[in-house]
Amino acid sequence: MIIVDLIRDLMFQQRKTIGGVSQESGVSFEIIEDIIVRDTTPTPGDAKAILEVLGVKLEDVLCLY
Repeated sequence: MIIVDLIRDLMFQQRKTIGGVSQESGVSFEIIEDIIVRDTTPTPGDAKAILEVLGVKLEDVLCLY
């Protein structure tokens, strides 16, 4: 859940849309929508790609927990 909340918060703060993040990250719109709307936990690969678009490294997030 931490990753889901972080992605949601960063997208809101940066005013990024699901479509925009999808285009930049290469992760499908449906997967990002599931993460944001349905609290679905992303795969490590999807989380890494999405977080890179948002300016955060997945490794840095994991080191905090």
